Amino acid sequence: INNISDNALLKELQKRLKRNDEMATEIFHLKNELFEINNKLEASERFKSHFISNVTNELVNPVASLLAFSKFLHQTEVKDQENIGKFSKLIFQEAFEINFLLKNVFIAAKFESGKFTIENTTFSLKELINSIVNDFDHLLKEKNLEVKTEIEKQTNGDIITTDTEKLKVAIANILSNSIRYSNKNDKIILKATLFDNTLKISVRDFGIGISHDQQDKVFERFYRIDNSINSENKGSGLGL
Repeated sequence: INNISDNALLKELQKRLKRNDEMATEIFHLKNELFEINNKLEASERFKSHFISNVTNELVNPVASLLAFSKFLHQTEVKDQENIGKFSKLIFQEAFEINFLLKNVFIAAKFESGKFTIENTTFSLKELINSIVNDFDHLLKEKNLEVKTEIEKQTNGDIITTDTEKLKVAIANILSNSIRYSNKNDKIILKATLFDNTLKISVRDFGIGISHDQQDKVFERFYRIDNSINSENKGSGLGL
């Protein structure tokens, strides 16, 4: 140390002080990042816990109904066509709800695990939309709702290449919401615009709507406007 000049010593001290400042700044940023990550993990756990409660509630009732209706159907005499038809319809409705819920759960699980992939196929947009509307035919009839479909397409027709199943699930979820919150004897307008390799889908209903203070939250994971377990409106908060 005695051989080091004051100048060199001062430079070395400045260099070390600068390094300490940089390390302190880096530690500060890391601390903030860890704090944010911890908050996100805690929020995620709360969301998942609430989601599991919702899904469990959504599954328990339909499964119990399926078992009960199946038992009644099994015990119904063949000649009793009226009850056979009624129970068959109820079984279909409950099975449809379970199937729809599970599709959303599986897609959400793939998102969470990072295994979400796009598998492109080429298909008719009109046929896809018609098949989606047809899938919800029993719910539409229940509320006497009419779905008006409008397709604006480019000169080469309505043929599109994308992931059919994921597009179908996306449109089905929005249509399902529209049906759920529409008033009886009303209509829903499903519009698709296909130009320059860009597809725009809009679904418009004339139901109760979403209040302005809730609109920025509806796309959050597992979020439902009415989160009460005894809510009349079914849903897991996964759709949107």
